Amino acid sequence: MESRYKIALAYAAGESHELMGIPCQDRICVQRKNGAECAVLADGAGSVENSQYISSAVTQALAEDFCTCADYWLAMNDAQLKAYVRELSTEAVGMYPGMAADCTLLFFGAYEDQVLILHIGDGIILGVGEEAEVISLPEHGAEPNQTYFLSGPEMENHLRIYREIMKNVDTVVMTSDGLERVLYDPVMHIPANAIKIMRQWITENTEDIVSQKLEETIRELFRKYTTDDLSIAVIYKRNTE
Repeated sequence: MESRYKIALAYAAGESHELMGIPCQDRICVQRKNGAECAVLADGAGSVENSQYISSAVTQALAEDFCTCADYWLAMNDAQLKAYVRELSTEAVGMYPGMAADCTLLFFGAYEDQVLILHIGDGIILGVGEEAEVISLPEHGAEPNQTYFLSGPEMENHLRIYREIMKNVDTVVMTSDGLERVLYDPVMHIPANAIKIMRQWITENTEDIVSQKLEETIRELFRKYTTDDLSIAVIYKRNTE
Protein backbone atom coordinates (compact mmCIF):
# COMPACT_ATOMS: atom_id res chain seq x y z
CA MET A 1 0.00 0.00 0.00
CA GLU A 2 1.36 3.42 -0.98
CA SER A 3 2.16 5.71 1.92
CA ARG A 4 0.12 8.90 2.31
CA TYR A 5 3.24 11.05 2.52
CA LYS A 6 6.41 11.38 0.51
CA ILE A 7 9.40 12.19 2.72
CA ALA A 8 12.78 13.32 1.39
CA LEU A 9 15.75 14.27 3.54
CA ALA A 10 19.39 15.28 3.53
CA TYR A 11 22.00 16.42 6.00
CA ALA A 12 25.68 17.33 5.82
CA ALA A 13 28.44 18.64 8.04
CA GLY A 14 29.13 22.34 7.85
CA GLU A 15 32.48 23.66 6.67
CA SER A 16 33.54 24.57 10.21
CA HIS A 17 33.03 21.00 11.41
CA GLU A 18 34.69 19.47 8.37
CA LEU A 19 37.80 21.60 8.91
CA MET A 20 38.01 20.32 12.51
CA GLY A 21 37.24 16.72 11.56
CA ILE A 22 33.92 16.78 13.43
CA PRO A 23 31.01 14.82 11.91
CA CYS A 24 27.62 16.37 11.24
CA GLN A 25 25.75 16.67 14.54
CA ASP A 26 22.34 16.86 12.84
CA ARG A 27 20.34 13.67 12.34
CA ILE A 28 17.02 12.80 10.69
CA CYS A 29 15.04 9.58 11.14
CA VAL A 30 12.05 8.51 9.04
CA GLN A 31 9.78 5.66 10.11
CA ARG A 32 6.65 4.08 8.63
CA LYS A 33 4.79 1.36 10.47
CA ASN A 34 1.27 0.38 11.54
CA GLY A 35 -0.26 3.04 9.30
CA ALA A 36 1.77 5.79 10.97
CA GLU A 37 4.45 7.92 9.34
CA CYS A 38 7.05 10.03 11.08
CA ALA A 39 10.04 12.26 10.33
CA VAL A 40 12.20 13.49 13.21
CA LEU A 41 15.09 15.96 12.98
CA ALA A 42 17.44 16.87 15.82
CA ASP A 43 20.54 19.06 16.08
CA GLY A 44 22.99 18.00 18.77
CA ALA A 45 24.49 20.72 20.97
CA GLY A 46 27.67 22.11 19.43
CA SER A 47 29.22 22.47 22.89
CA VAL A 48 28.87 18.72 23.58
CA GLU A 49 31.48 16.36 22.15
CA ASN A 50 30.02 13.60 19.95
CA SER A 51 26.53 15.06 20.20
CA GLN A 52 25.67 13.32 16.92
CA TYR A 53 25.09 10.22 19.06
CA ILE A 54 22.51 12.16 21.05
CA SER A 55 20.60 13.42 18.02
CA SER A 56 20.73 9.97 16.42
CA ALA A 57 19.44 8.17 19.53
CA VAL A 58 16.66 10.70 20.12
CA THR A 59 15.38 10.78 16.54
CA GLN A 60 15.31 6.99 16.30
CA ALA A 61 13.60 6.50 19.66
CA LEU A 62 10.86 9.06 19.06
CA ALA A 63 10.15 7.96 15.49
CA GLU A 64 9.99 4.29 16.47
CA ASP A 65 7.72 4.92 19.44
CA PHE A 66 5.32 7.13 17.52
CA CYS A 67 4.93 4.56 14.75
CA THR A 68 4.43 1.81 17.33
CA CYS A 69 1.69 3.58 19.29
CA ALA A 70 0.58 6.66 17.37
CA ASP A 71 -2.92 6.52 18.81
CA TYR A 72 -1.42 6.80 22.32
CA TRP A 73 0.63 9.87 21.35
CA LEU A 74 -2.37 11.56 19.76
CA ALA A 75 -4.64 10.86 22.73
CA MET A 76 -2.37 12.61 25.24
CA ASN A 77 -2.96 16.21 26.24
CA ASP A 78 -0.10 18.69 25.86
CA ALA A 79 1.26 18.28 29.39
CA GLN A 80 1.25 14.50 29.16
CA LEU A 81 2.90 14.57 25.74
CA LYS A 82 5.69 16.88 26.89
CA ALA A 83 6.44 14.64 29.87
CA TYR A 84 6.41 11.57 27.62
CA VAL A 85 8.80 13.11 25.09
CA ARG A 86 11.17 14.07 27.91
CA GLU A 87 11.02 10.52 29.30
CA LEU A 88 11.66 8.89 25.91
CA SER A 89 14.51 11.20 24.96
CA THR A 90 16.18 10.78 28.36
CA GLU A 91 15.94 6.99 28.07
CA ALA A 92 17.26 7.10 24.50
CA VAL A 93 20.58 8.66 25.50
CA GLY A 94 20.92 6.48 28.60
CA MET A 95 23.22 4.17 26.66
CA TYR A 96 25.82 6.97 26.64
CA PRO A 97 27.01 7.55 30.23
CA GLY A 98 27.22 11.19 31.24
CA MET A 99 25.18 12.42 28.28
CA ALA A 100 21.79 14.14 28.34
CA ALA A 101 19.28 14.86 25.56
CA ASP A 102 21.17 18.01 24.58
CA CYS A 103 19.52 18.53 21.21
CA THR A 104 16.78 20.45 19.48
CA LEU A 105 13.73 18.68 18.08
CA LEU A 106 11.63 19.11 14.95
CA PHE A 107 9.03 16.35 14.70
CA PHE A 108 6.31 15.50 12.18
CA GLY A 109 3.98 12.56 12.75
CA ALA A 110 0.85 11.49 10.91
CA TYR A 111 -1.69 8.76 11.61
CA GLU A 112 -5.01 8.33 9.83
CA ASP A 113 -6.31 11.91 9.43
CA GLN A 114 -4.35 13.37 12.34
CA VAL A 115 -1.09 15.29 12.29
CA LEU A 116 1.30 16.09 15.15
CA ILE A 117 4.16 18.59 14.94
CA LEU A 118 6.60 19.24 17.79
CA HIS A 119 9.38 21.83 17.97
CA ILE A 120 11.89 22.91 20.57
CA GLY A 121 14.86 25.16 20.01
CA ASP A 122 16.09 26.77 16.83
CA GLY A 123 15.56 25.56 13.30
CA ILE A 124 12.33 26.31 11.49
CA ILE A 125 9.22 24.51 10.24
CA LEU A 126 7.60 25.89 7.09
CA GLY A 127 4.42 24.99 5.26
CA VAL A 128 4.03 25.20 1.49
CA GLY A 129 0.98 25.09 -0.75
CA GLU A 130 0.13 27.84 -3.17
CA GLU A 131 2.23 30.07 -0.91
CA ALA A 132 4.95 29.42 1.66
CA GLU A 133 4.02 30.01 5.29
CA VAL A 134 5.63 29.69 8.71
CA ILE A 135 4.42 26.90 10.99
CA SER A 136 6.99 27.26 13.78
CA LEU A 137 9.75 29.84 14.21
CA PRO A 138 13.13 29.29 15.87
CA GLU A 139 13.44 30.09 19.55
CA HIS A 140 16.74 31.38 20.81
CA GLY A 141 18.07 31.94 24.31
CA ALA A 142 19.61 35.05 25.82
CA GLU A 143 22.15 35.14 22.98
CA PRO A 144 21.55 34.49 19.25
CA ASN A 145 23.75 31.38 19.36
CA GLN A 146 21.89 29.91 22.33
CA THR A 147 18.72 27.82 22.18
CA TYR A 148 16.62 25.32 24.10
CA PHE A 149 17.11 21.55 24.28
CA LEU A 150 15.03 18.54 25.26
CA SER A 151 17.26 18.18 28.33
CA GLY A 152 16.60 21.71 29.60
CA PRO A 153 14.99 22.32 33.01
CA GLU A 154 12.25 24.39 31.34
CA MET A 155 11.78 22.07 28.39
CA GLU A 156 8.03 21.86 28.99
CA ASN A 157 7.74 25.65 28.61
CA HIS A 158 9.52 25.65 25.27
CA LEU A 159 8.33 22.50 23.49
CA ARG A 160 5.68 23.74 21.06
CA ILE A 161 2.88 21.42 19.94
CA TYR A 162 0.79 21.78 16.78
CA ARG A 163 -2.05 19.38 16.08
CA GLU A 164 -3.12 20.75 12.72
CA ILE A 165 -1.69 22.71 9.81
CA MET A 166 -3.18 25.23 7.41
CA LYS A 167 -5.71 23.73 5.01
CA ASN A 168 -3.91 25.07 1.95
CA VAL A 169 -0.59 23.45 2.97
CA ASP A 170 0.36 20.09 1.46
CA THR A 171 4.12 20.21 2.12
CA VAL A 172 6.01 20.66 5.39
CA VAL A 173 9.70 21.61 5.42
CA MET A 174 11.78 21.20 8.60
CA THR A 175 15.35 22.47 8.86
CA SER A 176 18.02 22.85 11.51
CA ASP A 177 19.44 26.29 12.27
CA GLY A 178 22.08 26.06 9.53
CA LEU A 179 19.44 26.08 6.81
CA GLU A 180 17.00 28.17 8.84
CA ARG A 181 19.13 31.21 8.10
CA VAL A 182 19.23 30.35 4.39
CA LEU A 183 15.55 29.54 3.83
CA TYR A 184 13.87 32.22 5.96
CA ASP A 185 14.32 35.99 6.05
CA PRO A 186 13.79 37.08 9.69
CA VAL A 187 13.69 40.77 8.72
CA MET A 188 11.05 40.49 5.99
CA HIS A 189 9.41 37.51 7.76
CA ILE A 190 9.15 35.47 4.56
CA PRO A 191 10.44 32.06 3.47
CA ALA A 192 12.81 31.88 0.50
CA ASN A 193 11.52 30.90 -2.94
CA ALA A 194 13.64 27.76 -2.71
CA ILE A 195 10.90 26.25 -0.53
CA LYS A 196 8.46 26.35 -3.44
CA ILE A 197 11.04 24.72 -5.71
CA MET A 198 11.46 21.88 -3.21
CA ARG A 199 7.70 21.38 -3.17
CA GLN A 200 7.72 21.07 -6.95
CA TRP A 201 10.55 18.53 -6.76
CA ILE A 202 8.72 16.28 -4.34
CA THR A 203 5.38 16.47 -6.13
CA GLU A 204 7.01 15.34 -9.38
CA ASN A 205 9.73 12.89 -8.28
CA THR A 206 10.41 9.92 -6.03
CA GLU A 207 11.70 10.30 -2.49
CA ASP A 208 15.15 9.03 -3.48
CA ILE A 209 15.49 11.49 -6.36
CA VAL A 210 14.43 14.42 -4.18
CA SER A 211 16.75 13.37 -1.36
CA GLN A 212 19.61 13.32 -3.86
CA LYS A 213 18.62 16.76 -5.17
CA LEU A 214 18.52 18.12 -1.61
CA GLU A 215 21.96 16.71 -0.82
CA GLU A 216 23.44 18.19 -3.99
CA THR A 217 21.83 21.57 -3.29
CA ILE A 218 23.18 21.60 0.26
CA ARG A 219 26.73 20.81 -0.85
CA GLU A 220 26.84 22.92 -4.01
CA LEU A 221 24.76 25.95 -3.02
CA PHE A 222 23.61 26.31 0.58
CA ARG A 223 27.03 25.66 2.11
CA LYS A 224 28.18 28.92 0.54
CA TYR A 225 25.96 30.83 2.98
CA THR A 226 26.74 29.12 6.29
CA THR A 227 29.53 27.17 7.98
CA ASP A 228 27.07 25.35 10.28
CA ASP A 229 25.73 21.82 9.83
CA LEU A 230 22.75 21.65 7.50
CA SER A 231 19.77 19.30 7.56
CA ILE A 232 16.35 19.28 5.96
CA ALA A 233 13.26 17.09 5.70
CA VAL A 234 10.59 17.74 3.06
CA ILE A 235 7.23 16.05 3.70
CA TYR A 236 4.51 16.05 1.03
CA LYS A 237 0.97 14.80 1.47
CA ARG A 238 -0.07 12.94 -1.65
CA ASN A 239 -3.27 14.03 -3.38
CA THR A 240 -5.54 11.02 -2.82
CA GLU A 241 -8.71 12.60 -4.19
